[in-house]
Amino acid sequence: MCSGAVDIIPDVNNEVCEWSVTTEGATDQNIGVGSCGIDMAFDVWYKFTAISNRHIISLSTVFDYWLPGSFIAEIRDGCSGTEIACFSVSYDGGYGELELNTLISGDEYYIRLYGSGSSEPSSGSLCIQSPPMEVEDDCISSEMLIVNGNVCNNASYDNSLG
Repeated sequence: MCSGAVDIIPDVNNEVCEWSVTTEGATDQNIGVGSCGIDMAFDVWYKFTAISNRHIISLSTVFDYWLPGSFIAEIRDGCSGTEIACFSVSYDGGYGELELNTLISGDEYYIRLYGSGSSEPSSGSLCIQSPPMEVEDDCISSEMLIVNGNVCNNASYDNSLG
C-alpha cells in the first residue's frame, strides 16, 4: 500500500520548503473514500517523522485550467493506519494548509495524495513545517516569585569596560 512512500524531512527553520509532488505513476490501492468524501483509488504516498507535536502541512498545485477536480491530501498515523485529517486543493493553482497540533514527536506519519475529477496526473508542491511553539506573553496572569523569603534589589549595569 505505502511501502514505496517517499520520505520528506520537515522544515524547522521556517525557510522556503517545497517538495515537488505528482500523481504520475499513481496506483490503485483500493482504499476507498476518505473524510474529504472523494472516492479515487489512484494515489501516491509520502511520509515524515514528526519532530514536535505541531506541524503545518501545505499543498499547492500547478495551474492547470483544463483539468477539473482537486488534489487531495490525507494524513494518516501509519502505513495502514487511521486517517487523522484531510484537505483538498483545486487544480487551478490552488493552495491549502492544515495545522496539526496533536502529533507525537518521533512517530512516523503518512500522506496519501490523490486526485479527483480526472485520471490525468497532477503535480504541485508539498511542504511540512514544524514552527516553534508560540510563547504566551500574558503578564496579566503572571505571579511574583519569592526565593527563600529574600527580596532582590534592582541592579544597574552599563556597557563600559574596566
